[in-house]
Amino acid sequence: SAEENIPDMMESAQELQEDDRPKEAEAIYKKILERSPRHLEAQYELATSMMNRSVETEDLDLLYQAIQENKKVIDIFKGHGEAYDNLAYCYYILKDYKTSYGYLLKANRRGVRNKFLRERLKIHLITDRGKSPESGSKARITPLKKPQKTTAPISSDDELGGGLINT
Repeated sequence: SAEENIPDMMESAQELQEDDRPKEAEAIYKKILERSPRHLEAQYELATSMMNRSVETEDLDLLYQAIQENKKVIDIFKGHGEAYDNLAYCYYILKDYKTSYGYLLKANRRGVRNKFLRERLKIHLITDRGKSPESGSKARITPLKKPQKTTAPISSDDELGGGLINT
């Protein structure tokens, strides 16, 4: 109902996420943000859900939207390490390793350590000398699965060991 309160809406959205119905969850996050544009948790959950869905579906347009939504998280709260980590990951997928590394460092300074991504970036930055992707080729989403984020801040590197890239 229109009178539904935001905490109940957040709960519904998170149940939908757990049931693997991310699009429906995202629709609820968007409704919350219409009513409360600086709702940090809804903004972060929307951004993360879009990012994860873009990787699963290899949808580049959705990935660019996820980047914008993650930037909105940072507009609301500059110290949001997880949003910087998401951006590092998005730019990694786009093969923009220099930008990715910049966001990785910002995440790091805010206490979010992504050892897995750091190792991958080190390899690319050494071999590519930081050049951006070949301008001629169209970016294709690397099928690297990122673990589904929860609202709990990640405290260890362990969770990132699972989704290894097969190139």
